[in-house]
Amino acid sequence: MKLYKYSGSQFVLSHEFISRFGSKFLNGFLAIEDDYINQWFSGRDIRHFEPVDFPYGSVVVIRDLSSRILGGGKILSYRIRNLLPQRLVDLFDYRYIEI
Repeated sequence: MKLYKYSGSQFVLSHEFISRFGSKFLNGFLAIEDDYINQWFSGRDIRHFEPVDFPYGSVVVIRDLSSRILGGGKILSYRIRNLLPQRLVDLFDYRYIEI
């Protein structure tokens, strides 16, 4: 299992690592509203979002309001960059996900 990749000057945890062990993390979580879930699973970034708890450039574990882990995201200015691997985005039929 791939644990991380080195990107720029920081380590970015892999999706596999986040999915398997993210529930054990003590911090670094960001919950998104249910309205954003289909957008997230389609591989798109969440725009017009200003999380106040994390500095820009932080990689966080994205959860829904039911605490289900959705993957990793990177905090940028007014958005959360979606770090889901493209191979997973292609598997989801996000139009039919019921919340």
